[in-house]
Amino acid sequence: MILSRLDYCNSTLSGLPSVSLNRLQKVQNHAARLILRKRKTDHVSPLLKELHWLPVEARIKYKMCVLAFKHFQGTLPPYLSNKLQSYTPSRTLRSSAEKLLKVPKYNLKTSGLRTFHVQATLCWNSLPSGLRDSPSLPTFQKKLKTHLFSSHFCWIDICVCVCVCVCVCACERFELLYKERRFISVMYYYYYY
Repeated sequence: MILSRLDYCNSTLSGLPSVSLNRLQKVQNHAARLILRKRKTDHVSPLLKELHWLPVEARIKYKMCVLAFKHFQGTLPPYLSNKLQSYTPSRTLRSSAEKLLKVPKYNLKTSGLRTFHVQATLCWNSLPSGLRDSPSLPTFQKKLKTHLFSSHFCWIDICVCVCVCVCVCACERFELLYKERRFISVMYYYYYY
């Protein structure tokens, strides 16, 4: 119920600064804590990862990319499809075979950058070419969610790996000091090293 409310017309929020999206992100964070029965102080990123929920910013990018994919499939409504233009270079280039959108010119950095055709183009062109060449909409949606999920939650795995490596190195260093009879108190050790 909450996710459907967060996703409703969220493509209009594309291009907003993250400060403006924080309220929606807080709602999603509270919903994740409520569903998994976690405390308010628990970190929310592992909870979102466990629920396979994309953060609000990634959900907006997901919707914009799906709309751009529908443009290439011909299923996007004409009033939106007319705003997007496929990129066709004037001469033969390597990028000629790729499905790219032409980045339109805009006047104002604040409101012009936030328009649908600019944001959809920027989101679409930022995707890897293998993802843009998906044969069908369900395949594209699955690959896109996997791509966005891994790009937003890869740092959790890196942090866990770094923490484990630091702890293992610290334990090995502590054992080495103990074996050499240069035993120091644990508090001093962690402060010094």
